[in-house]
Amino acid sequence: PWSAAMVRLVVLAGVAAVLLLLGNNVRWAQPQPQPQQRAGQLAPAALTDAWVLTTFTDGRVLGEGMHVLGLTLGGGPAAFVPLAGDPLVFTPGRDARGAAWAGGEPTVFRDPSVAFHDGWFHLVFTTELCAGLPTLAFHCDRRQRRDGLPARFGYARSRDLLSWSDSRPVAVPLPGACNVWAPEIYLLTRAEAASRGPLSADGRLAVAMVVVSISTPASGSEELSDCPWDFGPSAGASRHRPYQMLTSDFERWTPPALLFEPLYAESAIDALLFRAPHPPNKSEARGAPPRPDRLSGGPAAERTYVVYKSEKNGDPSSPCEWRRGQRGAPLGAARCTLVLRLLVGPSPFGPFAAAPLDRTPVWSDAISHQCAEGPALFIMPGSAAWVVLYDGYRTDCPLKLAAPPGQQACERLVSSGLDGGRPAAASASEPAAQCTYRGRPGLGALVSDDLRSWRDGAHVASTIPRHHKHGTALQLSGEALCALCGGIGGVAPHAREARRLWEPVTGMIELCARTACGTSSS
Repeated sequence: PWSAAMVRLVVLAGVAAVLLLLGNNVRWAQPQPQPQQRAGQLAPAALTDAWVLTTFTDGRVLGEGMHVLGLTLGGGPAAFVPLAGDPLVFTPGRDARGAAWAGGEPTVFRDPSVAFHDGWFHLVFTTELCAGLPTLAFHCDRRQRRDGLPARFGYARSRDLLSWSDSRPVAVPLPGACNVWAPEIYLLTRAEAASRGPLSADGRLAVAMVVVSISTPASGSEELSDCPWDFGPSAGASRHRPYQMLTSDFERWTPPALLFEPLYAESAIDALLFRAPHPPNKSEARGAPPRPDRLSGGPAAERTYVVYKSEKNGDPSSPCEWRRGQRGAPLGAARCTLVLRLLVGPSPFGPFAAAPLDRTPVWSDAISHQCAEGPALFIMPGSAAWVVLYDGYRTDCPLKLAAPPGQQACERLVSSGLDGGRPAAASASEPAAQCTYRGRPGLGALVSDDLRSWRDGAHVASTIPRHHKHGTALQLSGEALCALCGGIGGVAPHAREARRLWEPVTGMIELCARTACGTSSS
């Protein structure tokens, strides 16, 4: 028979075995480690330091196709530089043709605007200089109108900014539209879209708004024969105004609706919308990285700003000439304007009013000098200053000021972006000696820390080839960067060509190499 000590020993051993089994069960019941975000992996909506700039060149047809530039990352001051060889990545003859363009392939390619949404880069662009006319000039001879060619703009999409597909026209059903210029994409937040209600019976909300500049006959007529001969000095009382069209899928679009009336009842083109705090936070602009609501595509911000070009060209009887009275005087409703103005409103649907301005290059109600168009906005990495790139499309735009008494050189207009030379002698028509100032050709830049005071920043645009024309600056989200990097990665011939093209953009290939896209399984 077992002794009492042996029984106690057996019992203790059994208890120990049970406890060990329970302990193991407890450990087995612990939650298993969850997949972790890999080092360098980006949240899809998070904004990166990577920027791209789309531009176009005139060529022989006043709009031959689109170029892509990238913002250098590291290795010196940030600068936009072209891809290797500065290629045309989209052309009407190659990328915009076929059955979708049954009414006629686009005559030109101008004013590219690009945004990223749901895995695609979406592009809109100007297709004709005069609605319904396949003309390569800004003179609109309506006798040459092509039947079945509606007022329209163009659309295409791409995964990587290099290869484009699904190109098609978007009709603009506005009776009497004389032209449709400069479509600009603005991505809407859900709150902004909800404020307009569903676009279709299935409850879909808008994801984007495209703003186009449209002119109609001054008489209110819907007959194209009443459109002006051109859109410069001969335009008369016919005005460009900004209209908005909404889409939930980039296939179906709402009819155009007037977005705002320009200041001074003037003509307005090239309307660019962006979000910003109001009033802008100076400490944030100077120190912290950009928040997602600083540009279109992020959470709703306090205000929506609009930069547009005031398009008043005078009349055929006398050429345009600009004068400035007291420093900081307004340009107002002058006979000739051709300057960039800034508006602000509570939402992308307005209402908009003149934004408050402090220090400006020339006039108190404009952020640019004369003969500037095509604004594109980006935020300078590091300093977080706001930068508006603009197209110095003309240099025959004289600004005349009285010469400094007794001096042999004209006053230097600091931060204006204008160049002046020696004073011209007084004459019968000009009783005082005059200094004449003109802008520089090519793309220029305006810089602001708070959206109230603006100064020349020509150095920012100095690396952009002079023959490039205006387009869009796009800050890449994590998802957009991964889409672009997807074209660069891999071993296929297309990937090797993509790496070759992006090689001049310092830091871009390296950024792709250290960025983990997707989710790790362990």
